[in-house]
Amino acid sequence: MELHYKVYQKVKIYLDKIQCALPNLEWIELRTIYKECEMMVTARVTELRLIQTELLDFFDTFKNSIPYVPSSRCKAIISWYGCSRLQSLRNLSEFQEDLIEADKEITEEAGYIISDDYTPTVLKNLMIKHIDRLKRYQEPESILKGH
Repeated sequence: MELHYKVYQKVKIYLDKIQCALPNLEWIELRTIYKECEMMVTARVTELRLIQTELLDFFDTFKNSIPYVPSSRCKAIISWYGCSRLQSLRNLSEFQEDLIEADKEITEEAGYIISDDYTPTVLKNLMIKHIDRLKRYQEPESILKGH
């Protein structure tokens, strides 16, 4: 089975956004003064690295049937977790709200990949699990308990 051009392009853009988001999160993690904030950010860094690895493994199974898409068409236009409100830590509750708002951009983008009729079931399942994990991270209690 060959991976559809548009699906491949969407996932490559998603991977590029992950590459751009990781330094943003790491910068926030370094600057935070609240242990809870650091744990929330670390959970998201771990999640983005996990889905990045899973997507690259997924592509590896398709290595002979991946369509050619110029890299210039797979660049992220915006970066996740880069908004100035999130970068300027005010207090814990506002930071948490801003972080959850930033998570929505990721789940929305993952939803675009899932909703594509040409997306293989395996990829849909990866993205659904990714969204579920992100939603779990929006509950600070689950992060503080280490789940």
